[in-house]
Amino acid sequence: MAKVDKLKLVKGGGPARQPVNVDYAAGYDLAGKNGVITKGDILLGKTTAKLTGNMDGRGEVMTVHMKLNGNNMPISELEGLLPAFGVVLPPGAALSGGTASANLSLDGPIDHLVTTGPINVANTKLTGFNLGEKMKALTALAGVNTGSETVIQQLNSTLRVAPEGIQASNLNLILPQIGTITGNGTVGANNGLNFKMLAKLNNGGGLVGGLSQITSLGQSKGQLPFLIQGTTNNPVFLPDVANAMGQTLAAPAKGVGGIFGGIFGQKK
Repeated sequence: MAKVDKLKLVKGGGPARQPVNVDYAAGYDLAGKNGVITKGDILLGKTTAKLTGNMDGRGEVMTVHMKLNGNNMPISELEGLLPAFGVVLPPGAALSGGTASANLSLDGPIDHLVTTGPINVANTKLTGFNLGEKMKALTALAGVNTGSETVIQQLNSTLRVAPEGIQASNLNLILPQIGTITGNGTVGANNGLNFKMLAKLNNGGGLVGGLSQITSLGQSKGQLPFLIQGTTNNPVFLPDVANAMGQTLAAPAKGVGGIFGGIFGQKK
């Protein structure tokens, strides 16, 4: 059994706020300078993740090829570990309740480890962070107001965590108060954000739908392309005007006059 305090796995990340205990069994060939981990139970509070794989010590730095699997792990047991992976929440924000599952590969020299694979988060809440206030540049006309607590029904993504930062692909986020948000982006080693997203609002018709078409330059009802920039400490949400313009030119919509006609019930 080994205990690791203040674990830090990526450049730009912070130390884990809770100790990590590892119950492991391994074999190592001194002559061949290689080994296998046959048991690697990572104990996080009352939950366990499984680590297996092999290691190669023939180079200047130990190289590993491992798998890390965890299913339906309580968020409450994992939150203190997030900084070690470079996941930093805004000041005052926290995750409450829910579970997380991950199926990750860890490859490369231990001083430049790359972690890849899918994650799934279900039925958690982001508290202490007013998402509606942050997104007001996008949602003022759409009438969305989340308050200081945002319910996350589901969050899926494929991650690549490396010393240079985090890449999130095929991000799919279901927020009952808003709708479905999809996209891709990166979190740099300096915690800088660069995400291109599309929000599909729950209420895509009527006044909300009509006005959201104006804000998205005439795209499909209830769809808002936007960017997330700034930093993890202070994320900034901006309309993706270039993307909206490009889609509008490729498939012209019915025009602002038609939108207002639909809002006020005029004949087309």
